[in-house]
Amino acid sequence: MRAAGMGAVAMVVGVLLAGGCSADGDGDPATGPTTESEPASASEPGTTPSGDGCATGLPPEVTTDDAGWPSPNVDAGNTRAVPGSPITAATIGDLEEAWTYDVPGEAAFGNLTTGPVVVDGTVYVGALDGSTHAVALADGDGEWSVERHVSIFGPAGVAVGWGQVFGISDTATVAAHDMASGEVRWERDLEAAPGNQVDMAPALVGGCVLVSTQALAPGSRGTLYALDQRDGAIVWQVETVPDDLWGNPEVNHGGGAWYPPAVDPETGTSYWGTSNPWPSPGAPGFPAGASRPGANEDTNSALAIDPAGEVTWKHQVFPHDIWDRDMVLTILTADAAGEAVLVHTGKGGRVLGYDPVTGEVRWDVAVGMHQNDELSTFDAPTTVLPGVLGGVETPPAAADGVGYVAVVNAPSTYDSPEALFNLAPQLGSHPSDLVALDLATGDELWATELPGDALGGATVVGDLVLTSTYGGLLLAYDRESGEEVWRHDAGGAVNGWPAVVGDTIVWPISGGEVSHLLALRLP
Repeated sequence: MRAAGMGAVAMVVGVLLAGGCSADGDGDPATGPTTESEPASASEPGTTPSGDGCATGLPPEVTTDDAGWPSPNVDAGNTRAVPGSPITAATIGDLEEAWTYDVPGEAAFGNLTTGPVVVDGTVYVGALDGSTHAVALADGDGEWSVERHVSIFGPAGVAVGWGQVFGISDTATVAAHDMASGEVRWERDLEAAPGNQVDMAPALVGGCVLVSTQALAPGSRGTLYALDQRDGAIVWQVETVPDDLWGNPEVNHGGGAWYPPAVDPETGTSYWGTSNPWPSPGAPGFPAGASRPGANEDTNSALAIDPAGEVTWKHQVFPHDIWDRDMVLTILTADAAGEAVLVHTGKGGRVLGYDPVTGEVRWDVAVGMHQNDELSTFDAPTTVLPGVLGGVETPPAAADGVGYVAVVNAPSTYDSPEALFNLAPQLGSHPSDLVALDLATGDELWATELPGDALGGATVVGDLVLTSTYGGLLLAYDRESGEEVWRHDAGGAVNGWPAVVGDTIVWPISGGEVSHLLALRLP
């Protein structure tokens, strides 16, 4: 295996810890670029892939001073942290509603299972109906929108760079919109087989748009892609499932990623967390994953991929998983001593810390409730924790050597090892937990019980960590003690995570009759 130099990782960790018109989106998805354009000069660093793969560096929108919330999880490392925010324990009680912006649409868990991006005073958001919106941060006025009526499973979202807004325009189609007008510059269809979907917000590095397909039907494979930001051409792709689908393509599928990878812009390395193998726990005639013998390598794993698309190291957390334990969330950050650490977590209710250069596991801890998830088979009705909607479902946060994870303690009950996964009943069974971990050791610093199912991730703001519940509570906790400081009734379900810019929090609220962005602001 090959590994990038430690100096570059240390450098990027230092950077990470520092401080209208309408475009018609209807029509058939393109199988390739629809429009070629040059949104940024090819001489600018990080704008153009090299002949051997992606380059290094980030888009200029991300690297400018006072950029806002320029990436899906604020920065390339996915830290979701703005420790210098004026919103603190002393001021958060003064927040007032500044505006709402409607994003109508229906989906199983809301149309906004995502987080917004904010660049240069404009909020950008993508929804599960395929629509993309640009909204003025100051007053919530719409600047442009591209309306579509498709069905994306989620968690969808957008990324902004090189003068473009990248998102999902159809089930497996990535689109680039002009940042100023919303005009569609290109689309790229990634449906290699029926069942492939793109259900994530992209990440950006070195002139490339990083996305993944999910594999939601037999015969489909989850694939990680780097696309050229100029025209959507495929620069590289990495399969997370073998060509033969473990010997049974009529039954098996799986792999891919649900969330943007953490990125080291100095080396161009991306750090991905991957999804589980299917069927789960089994299928008729194939109990407990018997249709896919072996470890099902590269599922439920962390993968480090260099700019040329080569996997430099990988680590599988759950070999031959039968409990749908996606391990799809990564953060590139540092511990309190300044040593680089890659944090990896997901629905399995485990959090791992790796050396980002070598892939060595520095620590591995369990969070939340666990019951029967160590079983490799069963012969009677069995309840498992975490279930398929449990564990760390949504993005964690990290700041000052501490990681914060929101853990959903939702179980699944299975009658047979030949049954497919069970979605109900799960939510509402147990309170969730918000857990703070020392990123040098994985030791628990504190854990706080939450009043509901925490599907809103974690976000560090000043001396607080924010989260939310699917039942509609916005919550803030003291970063040092875990004590509740503030709560606010959002008036609708929350299955998304906020962006924080200056004195303003923009939160997606979506479920039932409510589907909008809510801006809260200090007076």
